[in-house]
Amino acid sequence: MTGSLPAPFSLHSSTDTCVNSLLSLAFHLIACGWGFHLNILFSATPPIPLHALAALIAMLLGGVQLYLSKGTPLHKLIGRIWIGLMAVVSLSSFFIYELKIWGNYSPIHLLSIWVLISLIGGIYFAKIGKIEWHKWTMVSMYFLALILTGLFTLLPERIMNKALFNLL
Repeated sequence: MTGSLPAPFSLHSSTDTCVNSLLSLAFHLIACGWGFHLNILFSATPPIPLHALAALIAMLLGGVQLYLSKGTPLHKLIGRIWIGLMAVVSLSSFFIYELKIWGNYSPIHLLSIWVLISLIGGIYFAKIGKIEWHKWTMVSMYFLALILTGLFTLLPERIMNKALFNLL
């Protein structure tokens, strides 16, 4: 074992395509007159508004972070902010009980535990100089915990669907 992790995908080509697609979608929605309706989001039961806003900001900052040069002071600053946002997203999820399978919890809460462990691991890998492991951990979190799960929040009857498309 050489001590390196396989990259889940080519960082630049796949990331560029994904981020460009997300930005194109955002511009398209704005150009078509669709907007984000914060009143719908803020009327949700706490901590859903905090959870959703932290996730949205983390999604945007994470996309920016993927484009920036790595190892710079700006990269480190945005990374620290992103880690804080992801901690808020993960911790606040433990107070959201919409889908109850195991008491007040569901499989999505396992993702929150994984994110908290991965945040610690990602920081640790950067500190000890295992930059490939750091990158793999952080990029995996971005795509699995924000992008993939974010798509599920757009399903009909979900608050984010209503807030984005104003369908009540």
